[in-house]
Amino acid sequence: MSLKDLANQTLENFNPQTDNASQQEAQGLPEGEFDVVLNSIKFHVYDSGYECIALDCEVIAGDNVGQHEFININLDPDFVAKDEKGNPYKLYEKYPNLLTTNIKYISQLAFATGVTLEEDDWEDMISLGQAFNDQEAKGSQFILEVSKSQNKAKTKTYTNYVFAKYADDPFGAGNQIEVSDEDIPF
Repeated sequence: MSLKDLANQTLENFNPQTDNASQQEAQGLPEGEFDVVLNSIKFHVYDSGYECIALDCEVIAGDNVGQHEFININLDPDFVAKDEKGNPYKLYEKYPNLLTTNIKYISQLAFATGVTLEEDDWEDMISLGQAFNDQEAKGSQFILEVSKSQNKAKTKTYTNYVFAKYADDPFGAGNQIEVSDEDIPF
């Protein structure tokens, strides 16, 4: 996309007289189902020290073609986060369901991309990332379902995902259609 195209898209609903230029709009895909390709999956460490399995999913059909959804999934049971006041706390002790949800995300992604995860692959995030790469998950196509939810105070919006495998091809191996003389109209 050129700078001109990007500027036209960005300024379409922007009023420079009244709107705040530094206000960020919602990032990522809107709610819905999207046909995507997995451009990359890897273990990643950010400069801040945050570690995750990082995914880049690109929409390949529909109104959002070419848009990317970048998903970071942390699976470190000892991950330490900070609250609004800067006080550290163990994230998954405070929110244990979050870790189990992230584990399910990885399992569901493996199914959608045709990756078989062995027990040893769950040793750490490095081995998980390697398992996806060893089994060539990159380039896999699947359906990404995106939904949004808010916390109880309605101050934060969270993005939720479902990684769904395409339905089996009805004309694939072993799914032959039987046609008899009675089925022919002439």
